[in-house]
Amino acid sequence: MSIISEFKNLNFRDRYLNLLFILIMPLFVIGQFYFKLVLIIIIFSGIYIFKYKILNIKKNFINIFFLILIIYFLINAILISPHYYYFNLRFLTFIGIILFFLVTNYLIVNDILNLKLIFKTYALFFCFILFDTLYQIIYLKDLFGYDYLFGYSRFAGPFGDEFILGAFMSFFLMPAIILSYKNDVNLQTKICFLFFFYFSIYIALKTGERIALLTILLQISLFLLIFKFNIKLIFAGIFSLIIIFLTIIFDHNVRDKYQHFYRLIFDYQKNFINTDNLNNEAKEQKNINSISFLNTQSGAHFLTAYEIWKNYPILGIGIKNFRNESSKEKYANIKSHQVDFRSATHPHNYQLELLSETGLVGIILFNIFMISLIYNFFIKYREKNKDIIYLNVFMIIIISKYFPLKTDSSLFSSSLGALFWIFLIYSIASYNKSIKY
Repeated sequence: MSIISEFKNLNFRDRYLNLLFILIMPLFVIGQFYFKLVLIIIIFSGIYIFKYKILNIKKNFINIFFLILIIYFLINAILISPHYYYFNLRFLTFIGIILFFLVTNYLIVNDILNLKLIFKTYALFFCFILFDTLYQIIYLKDLFGYDYLFGYSRFAGPFGDEFILGAFMSFFLMPAIILSYKNDVNLQTKICFLFFFYFSIYIALKTGERIALLTILLQISLFLLIFKFNIKLIFAGIFSLIIIFLTIIFDHNVRDKYQHFYRLIFDYQKNFINTDNLNNEAKEQKNINSISFLNTQSGAHFLTAYEIWKNYPILGIGIKNFRNESSKEKYANIKSHQVDFRSATHPHNYQLELLSETGLVGIILFNIFMISLIYNFFIKYREKNKDIIYLNVFMIIIISKYFPLKTDSSLFSSSLGALFWIFLIYSIASYNKSIKY
């Protein structure tokens, strides 16, 4: 059945609600204002249509602990953040997360959202974004007039000067493919899906976002682990690696990017610091760290976040306050070659953002919740009920994003962070449905 036919088969109310969720992806690309606006409309529409019904959630550990976690973040934003710096409106984000969770959970559990329809539509939008980026790769300008930025050697397609195409793909690529695929399709359609997947891998390479590509590779590994192994899946995974290997070999821009990445992570001192004539005392004064990665700008962010936590260990410095605290002179003695660039809006790592801004309380609550959700997922998914595919797919995204040993966007103050909460809520709602809530 085509997307249009499926959409027409819905009643007016369900058509309206599914359309709102369909708009999440394209409006994310258009701009943060429109992206946040559609989320607000979803919340108010759900409250207006279903009223108190959305409060009817099962009192299981996952649901209760998730609400406790978000309420702690809400309290932290209201009390801790202004105690050290200024009052900000970040607490509204957490109110929004709670309400979006209640509305979305009700819609998924009660089969009002047609997730297959939504992600089949996402797949079409995704194809257009890939084509737009390919056009930019060929003509150095995309269909909307955004130029290729030579100074950064990165293609961002419709995102213009925001280098988030790869991160965006790491949220939507796997769901778009898996949830729009059907086992009974003909050979030509299967070939199209494979081409779409391999083409996506190539575009991910060309974005120059190394961590995003590694996240996608982790998702492929999780897919092979969670879904039933067969020779076709193994072949598809191996061929993906071949595409990556050949692109890195024959595309000098991609090769240079990954060689530079390797030197940053594993051999920073040799390639970026002239230490030939420095004695040990001079090295100390130069703030050179023996661990290569910690000399990078991201490493400086990591070390600064750790030092902030040491000063505010229990409750942290307050949500959205890393940007204010990190520039202070008392953090100028961290052992990193990029110490002068330690200040940022966030430390570029979920765990360190939690540690520095919400303290031990926040990071413990978050990890207890995540580990519990992952544990319950691996227990429940073996039941293989009819709805488990959605839980599988959403958990692939969440586990890959939860992986702590990588840089990432802000959990609290970025549009990519909002996508994390959206997919986490999809996971919780699908989990609730899978246990016959």
